[in-house]
Amino acid sequence: MYLVNGIAPVSDATSWLRYLTLFHYYEGGDPIANGIDAAGLAVLVLVTTLLLAVAVAAFERRDLRG
Repeated sequence: MYLVNGIAPVSDATSWLRYLTLFHYYEGGDPIANGIDAAGLAVLVLVTTLLLAVAVAAFERRDLRG
C-alpha cells in the first residue's frame, strides 16, 4: 500500500490507484484544524471490521488441540 501510495500521484494514468490504499483515507486532511473526515473514517472502520471478521473466522477453523 505504501508503494502504491507513492506511485499514484506520479501520473494521471495511475492517479486512480490512490483510492486502493488506506493511506489515502488516513491522510485526508488536518483533523485538528478541519475536523475528522467522516467518509475516510468510515472506510477505515469498514476495512478494519472486515479484516477482523476474516481473522476471527480463520482462527476458529484452526485445530489448536495438541
